[in-house]
Amino acid sequence: MKTQEEIRKYLDEKIAEKGTNYRELSLAIGRKDQYIHQYIKYGLPQKLKEDDRRAIARILQIDEQELSSKPLFSPIIPTYPSEINVIIEDVTKLVYNLHRHDKETIAIDILNTVACCGSGSDQTPDDVIGQWIMPADDYHNITFSSPKNIKMLQVKGDSMEPTLKDGDWVLVDISRISPDSDGLFLLRLSGGLAVKRIQCGFGEEITILSDNELYQPRNATIHNAAIIGKVIYTLKSEKVG
Repeated sequence: MKTQEEIRKYLDEKIAEKGTNYRELSLAIGRKDQYIHQYIKYGLPQKLKEDDRRAIARILQIDEQELSSKPLFSPIIPTYPSEINVIIEDVTKLVYNLHRHDKETIAIDILNTVACCGSGSDQTPDDVIGQWIMPADDYHNITFSSPKNIKMLQVKGDSMEPTLKDGDWVLVDISRISPDSDGLFLLRLSGGLAVKRIQCGFGEEITILSDNELYQPRNATIHNAAIIGKVIYTLKSEKVG
């Protein structure tokens, strides 16, 4: 069996392979954002709790045994033929439940607002009008953040063309309220809500950009840019036929 040091090293490698990070995985299992970082780098806690271990294995799609220094399941050797039938029945139920797990879905709140790809839309991102349902496996290919952090809303205007066109939809992670990297963000500007591209500069300086060259960039700082969340996925709204 692996030592705790080997487990931490293995987990670190799998996080990198999945293209996620310590913070996203911590939030995805319902922990504080430094939880995984402290475990891997400092051995705090000394070992993963059962619920955390199980959740991490499911999210990263790895064998839970790889995260434990002890055997998780004891081998069962049947003594009588009747016991074999019981084991076969239990295995059948397990396979069925695993199949059901593969079909799990995630519900994402749809907000009754639009993000203007222009000067801004004077609306609030609070009113939920419905939910968008997607397979859990597809969801985890997009993000490991908790579904409660993800909101879906429509964009309006032409300032982000060709990346985003009028009527497209975006998924926004409202737990990411600081520009940890360049990308698309949902902002509250003087005119209301807007989706813009943020480019990180020196220190706390950032540049707020529109992909449409007809719109001028704006200079700001991390502290005076009202960031509501980061755009993590876009859905095109195009009529076919």
